[in-house]
Amino acid sequence: MSKSLNLVFVSLGITLASIVLLPNLAFARHHGPGGTYKRSCTNIYTDGNGSLQAMCKNSHGNWQPASLENASSCASAENIDGHLQCRRHRDIPVGSYLQSCTNRRVDGDTLYATCKDQNRHWQTTSLNNFRQCPQGSISNLNGHLTCPF
Repeated sequence: MSKSLNLVFVSLGITLASIVLLPNLAFARHHGPGGTYKRSCTNIYTDGNGSLQAMCKNSHGNWQPASLENASSCASAENIDGHLQCRRHRDIPVGSYLQSCTNRRVDGDTLYATCKDQNRHWQTTSLNNFRQCPQGSISNLNGHLTCPF
């Protein structure tokens, strides 16, 4: 095979890999909790097991791999000396929405989150008076926080 034909195959392979992998990486970057770790970590993604993976700076300024299991249960995450740590705010209620919503926070009696709709698009949503919801009943209904009050 000629050099130019080999180059064409290599270029085609790289192009196909980019088409297949890049959308998946972009989608993966939307997963995981919000938090300050995003300022000192890079290559952030959630793997197929729900663990948050990243390269994070430690206190010496060196980059190291870091992971956080079951990241969807965290209200936020922080980089503590190169290690990802979950922050579970006592005000963040449990519910099935934790599986498809991120950037969860509470302000007074309102729960805020960014949730996936049925088309896998992210929607900013809130639920007023969430404390009136029965324990564990808050869910994501097509990108909107709901509960049966």
